Amino acid sequence: MTPLDKNKIDTRGKCDLVENKQDRITLKCRLEERGRSYNRYLTYVIKDVLEHVPDCLRILEYYYEKPEDFPTDEMYADKYCVTPPDYVESEFD
Repeated sequence: MTPLDKNKIDTRGKCDLVENKQDRITLKCRLEERGRSYNRYLTYVIKDVLEHVPDCLRILEYYYEKPEDFPTDEMYADKYCVTPPDYVESEFD
């Protein structure tokens, strides 16, 4: 896609929550992309507040086809940094 495609929708889907734990959630999604339908799992794992960046709570996103394909290596995850909630302490508090 290009910036000229900003109003086009590439993928649509519907997800069901299949795991809801303190440090992770997993969604099973039925996606449609360019006339093709397929299932994927998305797992979001809360890691920790980065030591040198106290305003960054690390979230890992794993995207995979079957539960047995869940990647065990963090290298395969997309990484996000979000502001931690007030109750998450860091050594800078």
